[in-house]
Amino acid sequence: SDGAVRYWAAMGLLMRRRNGVELARADLHHALTDKSPSVRIAAAEALGRYGEEADLNDALPVLLELAAYEQNGLWHSVQSLNAIDALDSKATSGIETVKTAFRGGEAIPERMREYIPRLIERIVANAK
Repeated sequence: SDGAVRYWAAMGLLMRRRNGVELARADLHHALTDKSPSVRIAAAEALGRYGEEADLNDALPVLLELAAYEQNGLWHSVQSLNAIDALDSKATSGIETVKTAFRGGEAIPERMREYIPRLIERIVANAK
């Protein structure tokens, strides 16, 4: 019932790459609906990077939804955008959503405010 334990379980599977996804594919899919956004992001990254196309099709919408700064805040937006960045060209279908992820970020301190647009630029460039 502890979100931190579920997060680190998903991260452990992500770190095991394809073997982790093959070992616990059903658990990772279940984690895509976890109440903790960080758990959903870790599971989606694992499935998107190391799973099959069907896994990516389930995972990418989760990452795109959580990338929106205005709805999810700075931490989850950055965590999700970093996961999308790790997908490289697998994220191509979500690029238009990624481009709008930073709306409402004017109140963020300047140092962080510059990071998200650079990350978005990188994602767009890598998705081509």
